[in-house]
Amino acid sequence: MQAEKTKLYLLYDQIYTAYLTILECFIQPVYLELTEDEKNNTQDISNAREKKVLSVDVNDVQTHVSLFEIYVGGMVPNLIRLKKETRELDEDQLQNFYTKCKDFYVEVIVQIKQRFPFDDKERQALKCLQMLNPQTILNHDFSKKQITSISEILYYFPNICPEDVTELDREWRTLCNTNLNLNEPETLNVEEFW
Repeated sequence: MQAEKTKLYLLYDQIYTAYLTILECFIQPVYLELTEDEKNNTQDISNAREKKVLSVDVNDVQTHVSLFEIYVGGMVPNLIRLKKETRELDEDQLQNFYTKCKDFYVEVIVQIKQRFPFDDKERQALKCLQMLNPQTILNHDFSKKQITSISEILYYFPNICPEDVTELDREWRTLCNTNLNLNEPETLNVEEFW
């Protein structure tokens, strides 16, 4: 199904969110969260966490939770309990099931990274488009994302630059500090906003 409005500025975030959500199904949280030292040694916590998450080696079983701690859905644990109580499921079958689930998660992560290499220039350009998201601007989410200038978007998309980039950048910085009282910011689409 196609959207009626442009949503390209959401693509990077949505794929990263799906990637992280899948990792959380089988990777130990310590490999997905920043330590206090890591938080204290960075100015951009969001970017530092993203780099840590994207550097996880999913083939390293040391990073995985124990086999029976793998997330398999909301209903499955109860179904497993019921099947074990009625002796319809033995330990070998259960171990096989969890192993296949883990193998599936690993393969999904590998496939996402092959199809969407987060660190290549084209994907970084998509990441840069996040600054066009009206919610980012209206929520004043700049301190977390460190979006203080439009220079990054102009780097990736030089053909959209007007002659006076400094004035455009000044307007951007002013917008970041403007309190816009819009009735429904969560439903505001990017074309209407800009």
